[in-house]
Amino acid sequence: MPGWEGRTWLVAIPLALVVSAAFLPVLENGFVDLDDEHNFLSNPHYRGLGLAQVRWAWRTFWLGVYQPLAWLILEAEYVIWGLDPRGYHLVSLLWHAANAVVLYVLTVAVLARCSTDSGPASPWAYALGAGLATALYAVHPLRVEAVAWASCQPYLPCALFSMLAVLAYLRAAGRGSAPQWGWLVGSGVLFAAALLSKAVAVTLPVVLLILDVYPLRRLGGGPGRWFGPAVRRVWWEKVPFLLLSLVFMGLAIAARTHVRAMVPLERYGTSARIAQACYGIWLYIVKTVLPLDITALYPAPQQVDWLAQPFLGSILGTVAMSVGLWLLRRRRPGLLAAWLSYLVILAPNLGLIRVSNQIAADRYSYMAMLGGVMVAAAGFSRLWPPLSRARPGAIGLATVSLGAVLGLVLLARDQCGIWRTSEILWTHALNHGAARSTEAHNNLGVVRSRQGKLAEAADHYAEALRISPGYAGSHNNLGIICSRQGKFAEATAHFRAALQSDPEDDEAYNNLAMILATCPEPTYRDGKTAVESATRACALTEWQKPEYLDTLAAAAAEAGDFDAAVAWQARAIALLSDERQQNEYRSRLALYQTKQPYRERVSARPPDGN
Repeated sequence: MPGWEGRTWLVAIPLALVVSAAFLPVLENGFVDLDDEHNFLSNPHYRGLGLAQVRWAWRTFWLGVYQPLAWLILEAEYVIWGLDPRGYHLVSLLWHAANAVVLYVLTVAVLARCSTDSGPASPWAYALGAGLATALYAVHPLRVEAVAWASCQPYLPCALFSMLAVLAYLRAAGRGSAPQWGWLVGSGVLFAAALLSKAVAVTLPVVLLILDVYPLRRLGGGPGRWFGPAVRRVWWEKVPFLLLSLVFMGLAIAARTHVRAMVPLERYGTSARIAQACYGIWLYIVKTVLPLDITALYPAPQQVDWLAQPFLGSILGTVAMSVGLWLLRRRRPGLLAAWLSYLVILAPNLGLIRVSNQIAADRYSYMAMLGGVMVAAAGFSRLWPPLSRARPGAIGLATVSLGAVLGLVLLARDQCGIWRTSEILWTHALNHGAARSTEAHNNLGVVRSRQGKLAEAADHYAEALRISPGYAGSHNNLGIICSRQGKFAEATAHFRAALQSDPEDDEAYNNLAMILATCPEPTYRDGKTAVESATRACALTEWQKPEYLDTLAAAAAEAGDFDAAVAWQARAIALLSDERQQNEYRSRLALYQTKQPYRERVSARPPDGN
């Protein structure tokens, strides 16, 4: 597109400023009880950029994901910001603004490859079309979760490196079948960086093949243009990308074995999962067009009946859209390419393999909707020239466009406020469709418990258990409240129920051990079982949680092994950085050194939400 390069930043800079203005409220947000506690507040492993932290980043499957580059970035943020959430949110905002600029450049590049299909003559049409489409995407409230939730930050560098990988691939492929190998290698390196940030990028090789068909036209179009000698190179150059995908798919599967939220296939059969997948496909499209009731949690129903609305409608809509665009492939190949890329990018998060009790999540749309941006940009760029010839048309188009962007900016700013605190987040979720949700009730119970409102907390935990009777998190949290109230029999019953539901619940093991080791009523003390339970909690957390080692020391003291109690307590103290906590732990160490057990610690540490 001759003369275009000099105009790029005339749109990119205002775009970045508009995006930043839309998401500026995230700087007022804190950490929330949705993985932030586990990832940051109670995770000592990522705090710093020393050899131990770097090694941990490359080896860990923390919370069931493998994302070493994302952890290295977060470790650098900790060096700068410590545990100040505003720093993490600022970095997320900057990532998102950068993504908007790169998406704009990528959209222009793709439109340029489509320019032979009767595109507009003026580069300004591309500029304005791509700028408007990117702005509508970037300030949409569906993007808020990825930016306002600190634990979601890895999606942002993943998206950035993925888009840069596609840009490099477009440069490598050019308009013929022979690639420029330097750009192709660069694309592979960027793809690896995306995978190291978040495994959601694993389907990118399929997207590249879609681009090879259209708009690059390196595949398809006639006999021998799919698998013949002339296009073998196109397939062979994807092998390194495919191998990287397979490696990270394996790592993702291995990481998932470390998370306890896996939902067995027999509970949600094949037909139900297909129905859920189709529902998710249309949920993001509907929420894009009509951005209402956007929330942190879209709970899956206990049972999915594919014959019931809206599941049946979603299935029929998906089939109809796919067939219709296939029939239009010769006249409108870009629409089919965008639809297929949407399905391919979304596929890992459509619920075909269930790993949580959510039917959808806003963050899954972050990368999946990129193809839709390009379709919208093409439409806007073709709409602009005829309307711009008359002043009323140009003024009307500009007014509508600016109004749409401004409206989404205001919605996005409001949505950012929903993530300000845990109380606001979970109250909003319960008021917007998550009242059949176990997680929402449990996590709001955690908030009420920390506020000292134990009765309200217990009510929310009980409601969570009414919805999901075997939910380990709520059993564990109810046990904590019972232990605070001196109801030790009920507390131990809840902790054991949690372990029956989830035999790898480290918190339940630790909390049970606390009562068995330190309860002021001798009826409930059992030193041997306490040691076994506390040891299991420590092993599940790789012996890195000082509070669990503290419990193990108390259990050893109750069992009469004061030498072990001293050793474990000393190790717990060594893992602490807070002087107040160190002094508290030293007071118990002094007890063990004089061969006295610890008593009266009848409550567990505040629950962290699950």
